[in-house]
Amino acid sequence: MNKLKVLLLAISIVFVGGATQAGDKGDLEKKLAYAKAQYAKAEKRGFAWTTTPKVLGKAKTALAKGDLKAAKKFIKKALVETEASLAQADTSDNNWQDFVPK
Repeated sequence: MNKLKVLLLAISIVFVGGATQAGDKGDLEKKLAYAKAQYAKAEKRGFAWTTTPKVLGKAKTALAKGDLKAAKKFIKKALVETEASLAQADTSDNNWQDFVPK
């Protein structure tokens, strides 16, 4: 579980730094597309979180309204959730034997 926390922290730091430097709408649209692609990967692996589509929708709405500050916030949250769901899938793939009854 500590590895997951470290991963989430690292993603947050990288993303916040990038969003602070490049806050134009085009950059945010690319980050939103990336978050959607990551969500699709998690969905394909069966570990997509049910909260993420709503956050992605809020990010899309904020971008459409031109509210870049809100868009950054929602994109960051969606990206953290999608990366965490993929980390959860990896953990499950690597440790499934621990959950088989003995």
